[in-house]
Amino acid sequence: MTFAEKLSNKFRMLLPNDSIKDIFFLIIIISLSRILFVFQIGFYSDDWSFLEMLYFDKINIWENYRPGYLISWKLLYSIFGFSPEGYHLINTVIFYLNAVLLYLILKKLRLPHLFVLSIPLVFILIPHYSTFHFWASVIPNHFCLVMCLGSLLLDLKALETPIPKFLLWKLISVTAIVVSVLTYELFLPFFYFNLIITYYYFRKLKTDTINKKDIRTKKLVWLLVVNFIFLKIALIYKLFFTVTSVRMMGSDNSFLDHICGLLANTFRFDYGDYDYGFNIVQAFKINFIEYGIGLPQKLLHIYSYYPNIQVFLLSLLLTLIIFGYLFKVVKRYDFTIFKWNSFIKMISVGLIIFFWGYSIFLTNYSIAFSTTGVANRVLIGVSIGIVIIFIGLFTGISALIKNIKFRNILFSALVTFVCVSGFIINNTIASFWKEAYKVENETMDEIKNNFPYLPGKTKFILDGICPYIGPAIVFESSWDIGGALRLAYSDTTLQADVISPDLQITEEGIITSIYEVDYFYPYEILIYNFNEKKVFGISNMEEAIKYFETVDSNFNNTCPEGYETHGVKIF
Repeated sequence: MTFAEKLSNKFRMLLPNDSIKDIFFLIIIISLSRILFVFQIGFYSDDWSFLEMLYFDKINIWENYRPGYLISWKLLYSIFGFSPEGYHLINTVIFYLNAVLLYLILKKLRLPHLFVLSIPLVFILIPHYSTFHFWASVIPNHFCLVMCLGSLLLDLKALETPIPKFLLWKLISVTAIVVSVLTYELFLPFFYFNLIITYYYFRKLKTDTINKKDIRTKKLVWLLVVNFIFLKIALIYKLFFTVTSVRMMGSDNSFLDHICGLLANTFRFDYGDYDYGFNIVQAFKINFIEYGIGLPQKLLHIYSYYPNIQVFLLSLLLTLIIFGYLFKVVKRYDFTIFKWNSFIKMISVGLIIFFWGYSIFLTNYSIAFSTTGVANRVLIGVSIGIVIIFIGLFTGISALIKNIKFRNILFSALVTFVCVSGFIINNTIASFWKEAYKVENETMDEIKNNFPYLPGKTKFILDGICPYIGPAIVFESSWDIGGALRLAYSDTTLQADVISPDLQITEEGIITSIYEVDYFYPYEILIYNFNEKKVFGISNMEEAIKYFETVDSNFNNTCPEGYETHGVKIF
């Protein structure tokens, strides 16, 4: 037997033919879902700040409370530089990895085949965390989910292997925990949830395994304790040995006042669309009404206002592929899953993961709720619970149908509808990100053409462009237009910002505001109006007042109303 044949046989032992087909199917679906935009989106908002810091070598990794985040950016920059296509291709690979890891975990937990396939399938397509498809700044966050799922899979594998391999899997698992926590804390609660899943799997192995010599309680205890210890070590490092943020620590108020405020916010019924902090009513509204029963209305709105023939044709192709493959799977494997106990179990587990994913925001107000804006980047972990709830509901609805063929058709159709709806919504949102990057490039090209040279320490204020195109960010702050300008002129002394409705004119200078933080620019300012293609020198308060009275009296460039973390609502 040749080496290739041995390797092939080994691979087939690890992944049976059906699993290989499923994984290949998932990879095809992910590729088709991103093909229309992955090469046409670019850099936005925080991306420019990170690129600037890397270009001028201004990053101090180990003083930041997310050192892994900056290391990730440094690696990406060292490979791809200023070419956004590379960043977004890496993000596509991360989608592949998360889908495959989630599939393998569910398979190892011995769930019915239809659940093993449909959960990662729906997860990679739902629009609840759409920002992860378009924004390079969340690539390290996305990678953290790979670490979280990978750590769990390795722990499950370790439980069923002898000691030498057990130690190897455990070492890699612990490394994944540390990397994830030091990169971004969003998935921290899930590492504790992994301990529960690991214990569940251990009990299942003790019950089902004939040869129990490798399934020992000592291994479980050692595994859980080591995970817990390394989680604490990583947290201690973040809290005490790095420059932490107020948002991570919680609040400057007393602990009791802070907790009482958070609890009151959690159960408010008057929570506004642009408020901050976790709120149960808003969480259910966004995740199960807007992107649940409201999906048909969203599709109707898209076809009425944002029709796209490419998206329409590809959605038809995806419908045929997804429905055909699911119907084949459900007909072959899982006619026994359509029972009410499956429905109840799935809904219960989904709700637990849903609330567990939000639990980190019971310590701070650093969450906003948005269907399409960048605020939805916090929902990727929560979305696993949402998907399980969806699949549970589809199981329960299908169980009402007695005819097996019609029941199988109904289940496959419901899953296909959610998947294709997610594809259409994500690609519609992508059209705004594509346009925003185009406007960014046009703006910077025009600035360079009109200002071949800018003196050092120039204070440059951009007027006449809209900060948002739909939910996508063009230039909204000092860090994006400032980073892009300093890179364009290779000058770290330049200051830049954009006009916003919160602008204030004072005797000493102009104040802009974003995320409740003020940025002050003393007079001797250049304001460049993009619409009129004119530059205005502002030396004092009188000149500033005259400019805004005659050129931009509302401080909004006649733009549609937009908000930080949300952009402009598109539906």
